[in-house]
Amino acid sequence: MTHIETFVKSLGKMLKAITVESGKRCSNAALVRKGLSRNMYRRMKDLREDSDLRQKDVAEVLNISRSAYANYERGERDMYGQTLENLADFYGTSVDYIMGRTDIKNPYPKGRKRKL
Repeated sequence: MTHIETFVKSLGKMLKAITVESGKRCSNAALVRKGLSRNMYRRMKDLREDSDLRQKDVAEVLNISRSAYANYERGERDMYGQTLENLADFYGTSVDYIMGRTDIKNPYPKGRKRKL
């Protein structure tokens, strides 16, 4: 299971818990906006600033426009899949760290690949 699949699974569990607790249904996007990934956007900005980079620099690495990256940092656009993995690889950290699921900045050790 990839990091993204794990995230989506936990997002579903959190959504179900919030629905049961509040009695109101809320969409995944609304859940994300309510703070689940607020840490993610803060971490993206902190990683960039700690590296003394501009939004334009990171956008070039991700092969997107500066305004698209700025929307990611402000939380106006959600970052998924390969873009999120590329960002984690660029900063030498894990997707889980960027998403705020762990405070351990070091990436996970690479596992041995199984032969098929």
